[in-house]
Amino acid sequence: MKRFWGACAILALLTGATIWQGHYIAGYLEHMAQSLDQAQALVEKDEDWDQARRLSEDVFSMWETHKFHLHATMNHQDTDQVLFSIQSVQQYLQLEELDQYVAANAQLAAQLRLLVELEQPTLENIL
Repeated sequence: MKRFWGACAILALLTGATIWQGHYIAGYLEHMAQSLDQAQALVEKDEDWDQARRLSEDVFSMWETHKFHLHATMNHQDTDQVLFSIQSVQQYLQLEELDQYVAANAQLAAQLRLLVELEQPTLENIL
């Protein structure tokens, strides 16, 4: 009986850690997506490329800060796709190409939100 309760305790601990990790990742990925949305709004409304560049660079550095954790816990194809999108957004920011920047930035924000969705403990994700 002791083994049963020990196994239940380990299962509860692992479940709690998994849920915490999902919420932790979701928090900073959603923050990154919101910052990208703000940068896009600045460019579309005021054509403030400098402020948009600063916000985007903050997002890119946050990605770099958490890259090891993301690669360790998520599908590599998903994280690599985000990295490719980051490079596209950086290029369009540098060139100040409005249409291409808006499209690439929206795609990057959507990819980050998809990663958040993939980390939620829903029946769809479990099965």
